[in-house]
Amino acid sequence: MEDLGFSFIEKEDNISLKFPLQPVYWERRVSKLIEDQVILDVEEAKEFMIKFNDPVIYEVYKLGEFLEKFEKVTEKTGIACDITLLKHGIFSISRNGELFCTYGHKHESEMGEVYHVLKNGCFLELSDVENFDTIIVKLKEGDTFFIHPKFLHRLICNPRKDCLVVGFVPLEAGHDYDVVKNKGFPYHVFFDYLDGELRFSHNPKFGEVPLKLIGEVRRKENVFQLFFSEKLKSILKKPNSHEEFYALD
Repeated sequence: MEDLGFSFIEKEDNISLKFPLQPVYWERRVSKLIEDQVILDVEEAKEFMIKFNDPVIYEVYKLGEFLEKFEKVTEKTGIACDITLLKHGIFSISRNGELFCTYGHKHESEMGEVYHVLKNGCFLELSDVENFDTIIVKLKEGDTFFIHPKFLHRLICNPRKDCLVVGFVPLEAGHDYDVVKNKGFPYHVFFDYLDGELRFSHNPKFGEVPLKLIGEVRRKENVFQLFFSEKLKSILKKPNSHEEFYALD
């Protein structure tokens, strides 16, 4: 892997990041996901929040704001680079519950985003802004996935290990969180630690919409090379001119 100017340590199933400078970052606790009702099983999550003192579910580090290597490219191209440390677990005090996830959003402008899984794996949920047809993609370590602006999107954790995901998005893309506030997504993912089974639960706040599962990302891209060579600028800012990157098959 390319020297990115930071490192991470994995101990058993937990990941911690190490930076040469004080990082610029923010964190999301379970209370915010409950308050805005972007998860499905709110009552179970409230019990979890109380028992575990409102834990952090994920952290977002804004590499383009404190690491010189990324700052230079961000200033020149307008492409931000963030890294999300998504914790693993469920919003439940039992062994069966909804998997940890990010809040979710769509873009305010017709611009794309790309995720690259740096360590371990996770799921990416995509929901069409027009008809809410939904796709859940299984992302493995090393996978890169380009997200077309027609999709609402969120990350859902690996049930057994923390996950690191690097994201690149134009600064001017804008993030609309209100579109999922008090609604969540059409489907939410649950995991039973007793039998190791995933369950995809329909959200009654949405009408019946199809769910497609994608178990393998076929297109492989070196997203860091695209970023540092500044080729990523056109791909993300003009997604309809680069449809080959956003194809789902």
